[in-house]
Amino acid sequence: MKVNIKAGTYTINTVLDRNLGGTSSNQVWWSGYKTTPGDLDELWSDQKTEGTDFPKINLTANYWIERGGHWWFSSLSCETTSNVRPALWPSTGDSFIWNCKLKRSGSTTGKVLDLGQRCNVLNTTIEYAGNSYTTGFAHINLNTNYINCVFLGDPTFSNAISGSQWYGAVYGCIFKN
Repeated sequence: MKVNIKAGTYTINTVLDRNLGGTSSNQVWWSGYKTTPGDLDELWSDQKTEGTDFPKINLTANYWIERGGHWWFSSLSCETTSNVRPALWPSTGDSFIWNCKLKRSGSTTGKVLDLGQRCNVLNTTIEYAGNSYTTGFAHINLNTNYINCVFLGDPTFSNAISGSQWYGAVYGCIFKN
């Protein structure tokens, strides 16, 4: 199933807590587009994007959690000011995130991205713009990979990526500040 979201700004005033999921051969795909569905699907994997043409989802004091696994997210921008959960949380695993921009802002302390097992994050900007940063940009779990990502944030953080059991890779990433 593919859900296409047109470029624009969407403000969500409730938690997006979903317990649907795909399978390894039939993923649930949230995809942003500029003018025609699919027009942002084919960005080069090494192209760093600012996300200005992406749909922007403002999660006002809330967060987006997808349970059930096998989620794909592409060409989306999610920002939260929630103090309890990350901007995007595909909690069960087997998810793929690419060409996205994820941001936490305000005086919050949680992570920007929290992943389940076997996830891949490609060409995604993960930004922490809060003023109470203590927990790291992202939490990872087993077999998670970050490829060509950009991590932006306060230089006083204790760690950029945290997790108790990690057998993944960080390749071609940029850490700013």
